[in-house]
Amino acid sequence: KKGSLAWRTPARMIEKEYAEYRAELISDVHYDFQFNLTQPDFFTGTSKITFKMASAQETSLDFFEGTVESLKVNDRMVKADHNGFFIRLPKNSLKTGVNVVEVKFKHG
Repeated sequence: KKGSLAWRTPARMIEKEYAEYRAELISDVHYDFQFNLTQPDFFTGTSKITFKMASAQETSLDFFEGTVESLKVNDRMVKADHNGFFIRLPKNSLKTGVNVVEVKFKHG
C-alpha cells in the first residue's frame, strides 16, 4: 500500500517501485557525514540528512547493518525502528517541506 512501508521488503536492495515512490516524495537531498575511525574493530559516526518532502508520509532511510545509537527527526528524538536494512521514519515526525534527520551509528 503506497504511503506505508508495509509494501517495502526488508532487503539489501531497494525495490524499483518503492524507489520511484520515494523519488516522487523526496527531493533536494543533502548529506553531512562525520566519522570516528580511531578504533581498530569498529567505527562510529553521525549522518545528518536534509531533504524536502512533497507531503508528510512515512518513509525509510537505507541503513544496511550497523547499529543505530540514536535517531533525531526535526529536532525531536525518535525511537529507532531499524530492521538491519532500513530505518523507518514515521509520518508523525516528518512534515511537508524541509526535514532534517540525524542518525548516530556504529559499524563493525
